[in-house]
Amino acid sequence: MGTGRGEPGYRADQRQREITFTAPFYIGIFAVTQAQWSLLMGDNPSALRGALRPVERVTYPMIRGEGAGAIWPRSEDVDRGSFLGVIRERSGMQWDLPTEAQWEYACRAGTTTSFSNGMDMTSNGQCPSMDHIGRYKHNQTPEVGGYRQHTTVGSYEPNPWGLYDMHGNVWEWCRDWYRADLRDLDTSDPTGPVDGERRVVRGGCWSYGAAGARSAFRSSSRVDGVHTTLGLRLTLPID
Repeated sequence: MGTGRGEPGYRADQRQREITFTAPFYIGIFAVTQAQWSLLMGDNPSALRGALRPVERVTYPMIRGEGAGAIWPRSEDVDRGSFLGVIRERSGMQWDLPTEAQWEYACRAGTTTSFSNGMDMTSNGQCPSMDHIGRYKHNQTPEVGGYRQHTTVGSYEPNPWGLYDMHGNVWEWCRDWYRADLRDLDTSDPTGPVDGERRVVRGGCWSYGAAGARSAFRSSSRVDGVHTTLGLRLTLPID
């Protein structure tokens, strides 16, 4: 996957599974913004600039590092100079990317429908169920513009748990390695495969149709993928 406006790999859904979390966690209300990234890292890698827009063109190594941070789930550590290394050092807290299971749990917010507003998808492309919950290719909501770019975080309605932009705007990195079939993996605090070639991304983006923004839809990217459609959201374990 090259630099620029390349897209993550488009993938199919996994079979629905029941999972258990043994420890609570916080998850960000918004995706990490360009202002937040710049404050911590001193730069802004994004191509589509805006302080309150989601940061993009961030790779998995930029977020977790190329050493210990690159081998999760075999290590919970992150590299010191990575984004997570900096925020952990400054805050003394174990910030991280969500696991894929955490991400979908938070996105669904107790719903079982295609989208967390309680509505199902009626079309893979343009779908009225997406009108008020997120920026995607066919969203032409006048007050926030059309699909040509992502938009300021929080421009659309939140899900039932108050989380914004879980559908559309930018794909979001998860910690897990991607694998199509997850049926033989743990269902208690699942962490995905122990290794792989691509990491999971979830949520859809501003240049895709409604199908990619569904709560269940799974996609992936090479860890060094640089995309204007891919950002991140943070989680924090609750002691």
